[in-house]
Amino acid sequence: MVLDLRSHPKKKFFLGDEQKLKDWHDKETIRRDAQRVGNGEQGKPYPMTDAERVDQAYRENGFNIYVSDKISLNRSIPDIRHPNCNSKRYLETLPNTSIIIPFHNEGWSSLLRTVHSVLNRSPPELVAEIVLVDDFSDRGICWPLQSQCWFDLNPEAPLKLLPYGITCYWFSRLQIGTAPQR
Repeated sequence: MVLDLRSHPKKKFFLGDEQKLKDWHDKETIRRDAQRVGNGEQGKPYPMTDAERVDQAYRENGFNIYVSDKISLNRSIPDIRHPNCNSKRYLETLPNTSIIIPFHNEGWSSLLRTVHSVLNRSPPELVAEIVLVDDFSDRGICWPLQSQCWFDLNPEAPLKLLPYGITCYWFSRLQIGTAPQR
């Protein structure tokens, strides 16, 4: 499908269209994250003993799921942006978006950590929903997300679980997301 931008009404998402600028950075969260210490905080490696190096975890996930399970789902990450990005301002009025995360046999803790990172580092009013697309996983790891715990985490950004594969998703992606299309 080709989107012909000439046929759409002009949207005001560009500077010069009398739009106000807003600092979307959550300075308090960035400050708190910079002070956190612990396993996996600031993206630092987890100190492992020889007993914790389990080959099967690497074979199944491509990383050590044992260590991943010990790192907080709500972990901090270092702010690696260029210093000038700290003072950058963005348009005050921006469209919200559907965040789509495809996965196959993903480790439960790493998938949840990805969802937490999206929620913790995105302005809530810009996230219409989070869509997890299961590319025919055979472990059944993601379906506990349908429980009430998700809604306690973020009642305003619906979570959709699509269990039918990435190819089907690509063919139907225009019907999946609820965020407005430009």
